[in-house]
Amino acid sequence: MLKRISFKGRFTPAIRTRIISTLVFSIAIVTAFSFFASAKTVYTITDGGNVTKVSSYFSSPNTILATAGISIDPSDKVVSDESSETPSIKIVRSQMVTIQCDGASINVLAYDETVGEILSRAGISLGKYDELSVSPTDQVTDGMVIKVTRKIITYKTVTEELPYKTIKKDSVYLYTGDKKVITQGVSGIRTDTYEITTSDGKEVSRALVDSKVTTQPVSKVVAYGTKAKSKSVAAASGKNLSYSKVITCVATAYTTQNQSCKITATGTTARVGAIAVDPKVIPYGTKMYIVTSDGSIIYGVATAEDCGAFSGKRIDLFYNTRSECVNFGRRTCNVYILN
Repeated sequence: MLKRISFKGRFTPAIRTRIISTLVFSIAIVTAFSFFASAKTVYTITDGGNVTKVSSYFSSPNTILATAGISIDPSDKVVSDESSETPSIKIVRSQMVTIQCDGASINVLAYDETVGEILSRAGISLGKYDELSVSPTDQVTDGMVIKVTRKIITYKTVTEELPYKTIKKDSVYLYTGDKKVITQGVSGIRTDTYEITTSDGKEVSRALVDSKVTTQPVSKVVAYGTKAKSKSVAAASGKNLSYSKVITCVATAYTTQNQSCKITATGTTARVGAIAVDPKVIPYGTKMYIVTSDGSIIYGVATAEDCGAFSGKRIDLFYNTRSECVNFGRRTCNVYILN
């Protein structure tokens, strides 16, 4: 059991005061010496690429940094580790980064992060075709501007009408000037596919990637008449004869009177109405109605069955007698080609 020490009665008041003061001072010196001897520690301070070693009697990181003359901003992070034999303090400097995306601009504090990490922390995801102004693996720096360009690729299908062609054909069954649609034309359809690229909502390119005719056009076929329109001439009998054209020819006359050969070039018997022609101009078998141009002589209906020693627009009319041939002589005739 400890005994209480009492100075009362042994020393004078002045001596007692000096003794107590000396003891208090001694205790303070010993306590301070013990504190400083046990608290002095070497700290390794890492500030980016700079490494500093500092001996300090304090344990507060901010106090140690102030002792080392290292200033920090309120937004900087200080991480201390005293678990190892050599305690360390790491300063993570903040970087102000500007992100431009979707029409907005935001400022974000970054701490030793990559572009990809800061975008992820900001909740910004990238589409397949989106573009970055910097690489996602780049380390962010103070004042860096990260621009996200939204690119979207879509496909658009457009149909276009293909015009049909018009084919003209001659028809011997239609009169000249007449026409008839044989086949109606039908337009075709072509389908084109475009690849459209938009950047931040604006179209920047359009490319044709596929084109195919889904419906073939059908040509329009129109028949145009080549057949001469029928006309009529009044015969001597009063009957109207239909003809296709009129040829103006020089006409003479011939007979087989007093001749033994009475056979034509086509093998028929020479007779009135069987006339000689140039078959290159008037083919054999052609039916005609012949009258002189002045209308004084009407030969009438005739057939091209014989040929004469002439060419071109010439005809030789058959008469039974020589006197009739002499009377006819040489005249200009209108030859109506009958239908």
